[in-house]
Amino acid sequence: MLDQHGLTEALKSKTKFPPSGGLAGRLLASGEVDIAIQQVSELAPISGIELIGLLPGELQSVTTFASGVLASAKEPAAADALNRYLRTPTVSAIMKAKGLEPNFTVSGVLDAAPIR
Repeated sequence: MLDQHGLTEALKSKTKFPPSGGLAGRLLASGEVDIAIQQVSELAPISGIELIGLLPGELQSVTTFASGVLASAKEPAAADALNRYLRTPTVSAIMKAKGLEPNFTVSGVLDAAPIR
């Protein structure tokens, strides 16, 4: 994102990245940084920080989640039942509470769950 806007060099000395697999929100909660940019679902569960807003749409990076079943699965009906359950209002509410945006196609297949 910084590269896209020509800010990398100007902010280089002020930019801190978490360790591999780490969370920017943890750096924020510990007071190591003043602002953190990460997916909503990664920031939301961290206590002691406040979500102040989403980045503009052109700066968003969408992660698409999908499910599938092996063509030779021994229990394809069970896999289908799980896929149908994942599209229910109950699961949609859980996803939203965790900072995800469920987005289902007309055919009912999970098309995308943008993380913002």
